[in-house]
Amino acid sequence: GITSNNYTLQFTGGTLTINKAALNIVAIAKTKIYGGAEPALTYAATGLAGTDVITGSLSRAAGENVGTYLISQGTLTANANYTITFTGSNLTITPKGLVITLDNKTKTYLAPNPALTATYTGFAGAENSSVFTTPLNISTTATSSSIAGNYPITGSGAAAANYTISYNAGTLTVIENTQLITFSALANKLSTDAPFNLTATASSGLAVTYSSSNTSVALIVNGNQVNIIGAGVTTITANQTGNANYAAAVPVTQSLTIIDNPAPNISIVSNKGTSVSKGETVVLTASGATTYQWSNANGIIGGQNAASLTVRPGANTTYTVTGFNQFGRSSTKSFVLEVRADFQVLNIMNVLTPNGDGKNDNWIIENIDMYPNNKVRVFDRAGKSVFEMKTYNNTWDGTYKGRVLPEGSYYYIIDFGPGIGIKKGYITIIGQQ
Repeated sequence: GITSNNYTLQFTGGTLTINKAALNIVAIAKTKIYGGAEPALTYAATGLAGTDVITGSLSRAAGENVGTYLISQGTLTANANYTITFTGSNLTITPKGLVITLDNKTKTYLAPNPALTATYTGFAGAENSSVFTTPLNISTTATSSSIAGNYPITGSGAAAANYTISYNAGTLTVIENTQLITFSALANKLSTDAPFNLTATASSGLAVTYSSSNTSVALIVNGNQVNIIGAGVTTITANQTGNANYAAAVPVTQSLTIIDNPAPNISIVSNKGTSVSKGETVVLTASGATTYQWSNANGIIGGQNAASLTVRPGANTTYTVTGFNQFGRSSTKSFVLEVRADFQVLNIMNVLTPNGDGKNDNWIIENIDMYPNNKVRVFDRAGKSVFEMKTYNNTWDGTYKGRVLPEGSYYYIIDFGPGIGIKKGYITIIGQQ
């Protein structure tokens, strides 16, 4: 205390006032990405004395969408010795990055475009494309007729609150298409057939090429024409090697058989040799073919469309036949038949019985028609002419002036024509029996 010997002290007491300290609290600004974890709300404080502490926590305005939310004092407090001055701040929620990756696709040439799809990276929680306020548009420059190659797949138009959208382009790869060859079975051909064309087709419409395994049988010329070289069997292969849009086709083969088709070797034989008497009937028989056709000629009686031809020539005659094999190939052969005017087949009836019974009623001189310039005369015993006729035709019935001649022998002279010859003899007329 205060003392002094010189003074008498009188003390009047006073008051010590302790004022509240100023405590400044400043909220620290925060950010987070939409859908992300909530950051801890923090602050900076000045003016806190000794071991005093601040209790409670900050709070912020409610909301999870992109935007700015006020950070307020919340329940922050200190003891009664402080006057708190609080400065707020903001929590900013920023858009979340959403990456749309356009899926790669593959299709074959001329096929329709596949459905274009996308994969999403970055949606918050269980959200998906249903949150888009405008839909995603996926497109490509490729069409169904685009040639083989790579074409971009792009996206646009998608929008969604709380997201920033970016795109990763995709690729539509058009690959070569397959193709098939249609090649009908080849029919057998003859070695004499004309060239023919092959008609295999590729489903791509591309030109088909051909090859022959045996060019001594068949040769491919002009791309698809087959020239027949000889008999045998060859394999014809149809091929299409493809292009940028089509893979090579699987080759297709067909067997081609070429059948030998030689011309028939025809021969002709005569049943009576090569020389016959005029008026003689001859059969000429051809062989070596399947069917026959004889040309028109003198003396043909029958069989012109058969192997055997029956003839009765009146002069030297050449007979020609065309023979065909089973495949229609033909060749010709001729046969010369010499005809002798030697009367060897001249059979002259020597008895005439003109009684109307149909037997020996007419005087028959066989083969007289072979001598068209003939002249026939008949005489009785007195040398009187009882019958005379040029170009006799076997019609005399033993009459003279309409009446049957008396029975008896009659003398005849047959003149076969100028320079040919004459034949003489007797005929007996016998009356009715």
